[in-house]
Amino acid sequence: MNALLGEKLVNEKMVSEDDLQKALERQRLHGGRIGYNLAVLGAIEKDELNDYFRRHPRVPETIADTGLNQSILEDLVMRHVSSIGHFRLA
Repeated sequence: MNALLGEKLVNEKMVSEDDLQKALERQRLHGGRIGYNLAVLGAIEKDELNDYFRRHPRVPETIADTGLNQSILEDLVMRHVSSIGHFRLA
């Protein structure tokens, strides 16, 4: 669920797999972030990359969509409820 930026850009069809591989090789040789390397190679415009980062993430509709373990979420809810103190169910 936690794809790397390059994989996400390929999945969104913003860069090709070949462009990503070239950028990863450039990153290995010269350092820098993958977005910078993709831009230097001309695979993506800086404005396109900035627009991608400004997007709002999709809101999960189910627990499975969150990518989190259900038991962890249940524990989190119970801790929160117990920290509130006494409450009534409507």
